[in-house]
Amino acid sequence: MSSIFDWSLTAANNANSDSAINWQEGQLPSSVNNSARQMMTRVAEFLKDFGGTVTAGGSANAITITANSPFSAYATGQVIAFKASATNTGAVTANVNSIGSKAIRKSSPVFDTALAGGEITDDGVYILIYDAALNGAAGGWLLLNPNYVVDPLIKWRSRFVGEVVYANTAVTGTEAPPSTTTDTVWIELSSGLTGSGGFNENKLTSESVSGSGALVLASAVISYSASPMNGQTVRLLNAEQRILRPSASPGTLQTDQFQGFRLGASGGTKLTLGLLQITGGSTPTPFTTGSDYFVPVDDGTNGTPRTGTETRMKNIGVKAYMRIA
Repeated sequence: MSSIFDWSLTAANNANSDSAINWQEGQLPSSVNNSARQMMTRVAEFLKDFGGTVTAGGSANAITITANSPFSAYATGQVIAFKASATNTGAVTANVNSIGSKAIRKSSPVFDTALAGGEITDDGVYILIYDAALNGAAGGWLLLNPNYVVDPLIKWRSRFVGEVVYANTAVTGTEAPPSTTTDTVWIELSSGLTGSGGFNENKLTSESVSGSGALVLASAVISYSASPMNGQTVRLLNAEQRILRPSASPGTLQTDQFQGFRLGASGGTKLTLGLLQITGGSTPTPFTTGSDYFVPVDDGTNGTPRTGTETRMKNIGVKAYMRIA
């Protein structure tokens, strides 16, 4: 059935573009009145549709609409404003005039994305415009005035590519970067997560882990074509248990170390210096080996000395993540 959307911008094409209106050359005088009245009907249909007088049916996420304009096929540029009867909770489709369901899309925060929930609320009036190019050329309705919904991923989208963030995922409720989004892409700086279902699946390759204890070395190569860091090697900080430090030479690695110093002991007497108990020979000499030795001891104030395979400060473990796209 014809509608106002069948009318042409070229006047000569409007002689019979609408099956209910006759503007052909040499038409009978008696057809003029009916054609004029039908034109008024078409304009009224459009005004009603654009004025938000149509109430949507169906469900919150599967809307049905019966427009006043009786178009029977979708075409780019068709517009309808409807009054919502429910609040959407996720992606939404609209079936107008029983032609078939098409996705409702939005342009924020990224153009041509599905609704997520809350963009349409009960009793609100919303404007849709059809575009055959939407939804991967499957066609869809662009929602021109969605409710503003706080994007739950904005905290991650606002980070810059290459930025490292930390999360104590051992605490219930802690948020970590998303693992599957494509408009903000993150890797977890851990080893063993490149397999099926892993956080780093299809994002990292050439993973390498060597050494043990404090001397573990772990790295991988970014393999994500949309990333400006594609092909770059990154350190897997969680596997290495390595901290970041300001440097004039970014990317240089350092192992843990203790500042070099010398100890001396004399007279066969015992000298207690901090947590080092030193026994030496009869004259002051640099501390070496042999009969000279040192052992950590309780200084009576700070408790039993804590020893291990590395020098470190008091800390708590967290996971490191990096944005790559």
